[in-house]
Amino acid sequence: MKLIINWLDRVIMKPDDEQMLKTIKGEVNEFMSGFPMYPELGS
Repeated sequence: MKLIINWLDRVIMKPDDEQMLKTIKGEVNEFMSGFPMYPELGS
């Protein structure tokens, strides 16, 4: 949960920082790859 709060905080504090937003997007995508929506479909 702290990880998600950290992402939200960083975005709220610097919403116009495009490089940071790209970095956070990558971090979120990496994190979410561990939680597939439909695991029964495979990857």
